[in-house]
Amino acid sequence: MKEIIKLTLALGIVCLVAASVLSFAYYKTIDRQEEAAQEERTRAIRKVLPDYTNKPLKDKVTATHKNTTVTFFRALKNGKLVGVAARGVTDKGYGGRIKLLIGLTPEGNIREIVTTQHQETPGLGTKALERKASKTIGDVLSEEQGNSKKSSLPPNTYLDQYKKYNVADDVGDFKLKKKGGEIDAVSGATITSNAVADAVSKVSRVFAHNRQKIVKGTEK
Repeated sequence: MKEIIKLTLALGIVCLVAASVLSFAYYKTIDRQEEAAQEERTRAIRKVLPDYTNKPLKDKVTATHKNTTVTFFRALKNGKLVGVAARGVTDKGYGGRIKLLIGLTPEGNIREIVTTQHQETPGLGTKALERKASKTIGDVLSEEQGNSKKSSLPPNTYLDQYKKYNVADDVGDFKLKKKGGEIDAVSGATITSNAVADAVSKVSRVFAHNRQKIVKGTEK
């Protein structure tokens, strides 16, 4: 009986020490984790917006239309609004939730779209989401020497077709051609293509019905 008590106490002490160490490590690294997440969000925003001089992550407007709420990050250059980046989210992906970042001009033109999170099938659904640059030997050498001047996003035929639209007015839902719309789906990735269309549609509707609020940077 005494041996069982001793063993229980020993295990309890080990668990307590382990928990303390883990808690200490967590609180020591939590700031760094948040800093890394902030840097990742900033990199994504830079991809869909023109040059800016403010901090879009701190200049944001949350807008709602019907049951959809979207956060818009405002980019200013020398005090003038040059674009907004919006979070687009959909749960209609083949692998579940897909998150996009959609860049818009103040006038409502879709500027760029990048994917920030997904669990789609590699080689299929990813064709509708990912942007992969093809580099030449010259590009690699230039990057190594710090001379690369490439700043544009690698192309993605599916995502880039949205750039011809202006959503300042409610253009309705973006639909795939097989559903009577104008959007070309990626072959073999209809579900993913439809999910992206859903996310872009949500952002477009909210922007169209809250444009003045977003442009002015007011929460009312």
